Amino acid sequence: MIYFIEAQLELNKLREQMLINTREVINVLNKRKELSQSIGRLKSILGIDVRDYQREREVLNNLEFDDVTSRAIVNLLFELSIQSQRPLISSIKWKELRVLGKEFNILTGSSDFVLIMAGLIASKPGGVVYTLNPLPNMLELGLILGGSHIINSEAESSAIRIYYNKKILHDNAFIFDDPKGSYFGVPADSLKFFGKMDVAII
Repeated sequence: MIYFIEAQLELNKLREQMLINTREVINVLNKRKELSQSIGRLKSILGIDVRDYQREREVLNNLEFDDVTSRAIVNLLFELSIQSQRPLISSIKWKELRVLGKEFNILTGSSDFVLIMAGLIASKPGGVVYTLNPLPNMLELGLILGGSHIINSEAESSAIRIYYNKKILHDNAFIFDDPKGSYFGVPADSLKFFGKMDVAII
């Protein structure tokens, strides 16, 4: 019995330390994002490509990794920096389409392109994506890079609905994923909510 109480106290202590550590990480990440955005503005002025593999190699050569997880986190930091250096929704070339009397913005292209862009557009930093079904890897990647956390749960009523490969027409956002050409459609009057609300993929 005493061992159980001691273990519970130790667990609470470690959780408190983890919370302090998480706050520190968040502060550092916020500073890193500000630096990335400043770098992005300067790259734009100088006409430099956002992706700079030479610079990434220089950074990697100045770091030491204890395991592959550390290297994976640095890779993720690279990708988050790249995304923060790019304007996203405003720079996308949408097509306009009227479906059942409703205006849609449509993004088309290869499956991988559409899925990752749909994930990036639909996600929000610190947001939640609800789904009861497995999602394609590229869609998950876009959602994660956009800062969302995917959970296997029924959606909150306030979440934006996105229908995935449903063979029906409706007035919600939708993704049709097809190797011959994929589509991500967003009602024109709903686009302003993307990146600001949680999402449910149905």
